Amino acid sequence: MRILIADDEKLVRHAIKGVMKNYGDCSTVADGREALNAIVYAEKNDQPFNLVILDISMERMSGIEVLKAIRKIEEDKDRPLDERMKVIMATGNSEANIVRECIEAGCDKYVIKPLKPDTVLKYVKDLGFSKKTTKII
Repeated sequence: MRILIADDEKLVRHAIKGVMKNYGDCSTVADGREALNAIVYAEKNDQPFNLVILDISMERMSGIEVLKAIRKIEEDKDRPLDERMKVIMATGNSEANIVRECIEAGCDKYVIKPLKPDTVLKYVKDLGFSKKTTKII
């Protein structure tokens, strides 16, 4: 599984990566533009991310703008719904209009900061992901 973590706070990126490392290969970026560039690059190389964890408030491009771009890329490729990237939006803002905008843009889950590892893992499991397994030979 390929995971992209996009957050403007280095400590948050590091903490989420620590929680998610047992689920797949994690890449981290510090702003929305970097997130979109990573997603486009992965798509061009036929290695799309399976899970994207996006902060809503980031420099250069908001998480909502990135989410809309993700869904447009998938729509343009006629990607079936069950094969699209799962997106968890993360923010300190719980206003109903922001939550609604994220849902309308196509997020799969919405989590309020501060992020708690148990909550993130529950959402990841709810989306159908499980820990990666290592084979012992």
